[in-house]
Amino acid sequence: MIERAALTAFEASSLPRSFSILSRNRSRFFIGSLYTKGPKMFNTDHFPWLLILLLVVLFMWGCSTSPPIEQRMRGSAVSVISPLTQGSGLLLDSHTVLTANHVMTEDSVTVITSAGQWREGTLIKRFPRIDVALVALNKPVAASPVRLLHCDNPPLGLEVFYVGNPRGIAFVARRSRLAHYHQSGRFQGLIDNVGMGGESGSGVVDSRGRVVGVLTALVYGTFTTVSMAAHWCDIVTPHIPPAPGPFNPRGAQT
Repeated sequence: MIERAALTAFEASSLPRSFSILSRNRSRFFIGSLYTKGPKMFNTDHFPWLLILLLVVLFMWGCSTSPPIEQRMRGSAVSVISPLTQGSGLLLDSHTVLTANHVMTEDSVTVITSAGQWREGTLIKRFPRIDVALVALNKPVAASPVRLLHCDNPPLGLEVFYVGNPRGIAFVARRSRLAHYHQSGRFQGLIDNVGMGGESGSGVVDSRGRVVGVLTALVYGTFTTVSMAAHWCDIVTPHIPPAPGPFNPRGAQT
């Protein structure tokens, strides 16, 4: 019993010592490996690759945090309601709406934003030949207007987006592609979506948020008509009231 107790005491006293020796050896090995491998791990030749990786990560983070175009479009889309029809429109500024002429069955309409703001709208001017109309609101709205028009001929196959009110369903975002474009006529463009009632007057924009045209929503098979901004840019923009600064159809506020 005495020998066993002595052995146990020896084991108890020797174990910590053996652990401490092993720990010191491991520490020396780890520090030595850092010393020998460190210059390779942090070679300055790797800095360009690390910089490229950092830029890629920042770019992906920026893309993930910016709202999609459909979400931004909802901030500028409105419902245009008259006693006979319900259509859609697009805010060009805080108190001016772009819509289709045939939506304006009367000179006074009710305009509702996606944020639920109600305003009375009064006709500024009709452009029946191109099926476009401008409407002035009685009070400004807090929204995200679009102040950039695509005044050049857009390429076929261009991806476009619009937010409308199909069959009374408020602010539905859809995407399509420009399938046809010509220089003359009332309806200069076709997109490869089937339009529905209530979408007339929707602003059609590209991925950069530029207004390509106004959805006039006549359906030909699987295509829907668009009144192209390239055709009426110089005709309509002189009638847009300045708010709060002069309107530049080829850029933002000047």
